Amino acid sequence: MIRLSAFISGLVSINIAWMKTSNNQSRFVSLMISGTVVLCCLLLAGGPADGKPVGVIAMQAGGYANHDSGGERIVPLLVFPISTVGMTLSSPELSAVREILSVNLARGGRFSIMAESDIRKRLSEQKVTSWDDCFDDLCRIELGAAIHADVGVVSKILKVSDECSLSVTMYDFRTELTIDASTVDFDCSVKGLKAAVISVAATLRGDAPQPVSQIASQPAAVAGNAPPVVVNPNQARGPRDDGTAVRPSRSGKQPSAPSDPAGHSWVYVPGGTFRMGDPDGQADERPVHDVTLPPFFVTRTEVTVEQYSRCVQAGRCSEPGVEKGCTWVNRKAGMPVNCVTWAQAEQFAAWAGGRLPAESEWEFVARGGSGGFAWASATVAPQCPGAIIRGVTPGCGQNGPALVCSLRADSPTGRPCDLDGNLREWVRDWYSARYEPGSTAPGYVGPKRGSLRSVRGAGWLSFQAATRSAARDAENPDRFFIDVGFRVVVPAQ
Repeated sequence: MIRLSAFISGLVSINIAWMKTSNNQSRFVSLMISGTVVLCCLLLAGGPADGKPVGVIAMQAGGYANHDSGGERIVPLLVFPISTVGMTLSSPELSAVREILSVNLARGGRFSIMAESDIRKRLSEQKVTSWDDCFDDLCRIELGAAIHADVGVVSKILKVSDECSLSVTMYDFRTELTIDASTVDFDCSVKGLKAAVISVAATLRGDAPQPVSQIASQPAAVAGNAPPVVVNPNQARGPRDDGTAVRPSRSGKQPSAPSDPAGHSWVYVPGGTFRMGDPDGQADERPVHDVTLPPFFVTRTEVTVEQYSRCVQAGRCSEPGVEKGCTWVNRKAGMPVNCVTWAQAEQFAAWAGGRLPAESEWEFVARGGSGGFAWASATVAPQCPGAIIRGVTPGCGQNGPALVCSLRADSPTGRPCDLDGNLREWVRDWYSARYEPGSTAPGYVGPKRGSLRSVRGAGWLSFQAATRSAARDAENPDRFFIDVGFRVVVPAQ
C-alpha cells in the first residue's frame, strides 16, 4: 500500500506539471487517464482499508451481512433441484429432499426460499421448459437474476462404491462467486440422506451442526425443528404501565417449535398476566384489564408471499388480490403478503397448523410479554426509518411495504419483526367499540358476532400513533387492503 500511495502521488505530481504547460484539451485527457489509472490501482489493492471487497455478501457468524448497508437482512435463496451421480432416487424422493433442504435453510429467519410458482413462471419467461434444461452455471445465474434471488443453492449427491456424500454450494448471483459450501458423508440410505441435508443446512445457516449419525438416530430431528426464540416475561424489560409487578407463568418448560408446511420461524411466548389497554388511549382501548394467557408460539415475521404461495400450490388457499400495490403481483421473495381477506388469512393459518392471534395475544407480544412496552416492541415512539410507517411520505418514502425483518433493529434480535410497521395485521376477534365483560377470561376472543374484524399494529400507511401497543383498528373482513397482512400463532402443547 505504501508503494501504491507513492505511485499515485507521483502520478498526481506529473499530472499537475503537465497541466501547467498544456492547453485545455490536453488537460482534460490527462485528467481522464489519471483518474482511470488511480481507480484501477485502488481496485487492484483490494478495496477499503479493512481488506473486505465493497458490496460483496460474505458469510459471517450469525448469517449473511451486506457490507454495503452495514446491517443484516433476510437473504432470498433459489434452491435448485438436487442432482445425483451413482445413487438412484425417484423424482418424489428428490423433491422431498429438496423441500427438507429448503425448510431447514429457512429456519432461523436468515434466509427466505423462492416460491416454486415464481420459479416456474420465470422458467417459462426465460423459454426454459424444465429444470433439466437449466443445467449450467450461466443459465442458473440468468434465472436467479430474473427471479430477483441473491443466492443460488446447488446440491449434488455422489455415490462411489458403498460410500455416499452430499455437497451443497451457495454462490452469489451478482458476483458469480462461491460464498459458502459444505460436504458431509452419509450411509447411502434415504434416512441418512435426510440427516445429511439437515446437517448441511445447519452449517450454511451458521449454526453448529450435529453429526449425521446422531441426527439419523433421532426420528423427530428429520423434521428439522430449530430451537425457537423466546419472548420471556420473566426478564426485566421495563415497568408495567401501572408500575406493579407482572405475574408470569410458573411453567419453566419450553416445548419444541411447531413444524409446519410453510417453513415459518417461530418465537416461543411463555404465558403470563399483563394489563391490556391504555387508560390514556382511545375509547375502544378501555377499560384497562388484566389478561392471563397460556404459552403459545407466534411466527417471527408477517406471512410472506412465498409462504402463502405454498398454501396456494397445495390447493388449500385462494390467491390474494392483484390490484396495484398488492405484493402478489410481483411476488418478490421476502415481501409480506397483503391483499388477503380475513377468511383467506384464517384459511392459511389453519393450513399451517395454527390460527390468527387473538387481540390479547398480539398485544402481549407487542408489549414484550411483560406489559412494559407502551409502543410495539419499544419504550419510545418509533419513527422513520426505524419503522415502516407514514413519515413525510407513505412507507418512509418507498410508498409500499418492505421486506420482512429488514430493519436492523429487528434482524439481530430474534424477536418478532414489524409489529410497529410494514403491514397492519388481521387478528381473530370480532371488533367491539369497548372491551366487554369477560375480556379477562383466558382464551377470550372478543364478541361472538359483529360486522368488523379487529386489526392490530401499524402499516406503511399508518401514522405514528398507530404504533402504540394498545392501539386498535377494524376493517370489513370481506375486503382486502394493500396495508393489511397477518401472522400465525400456535398454542404451545
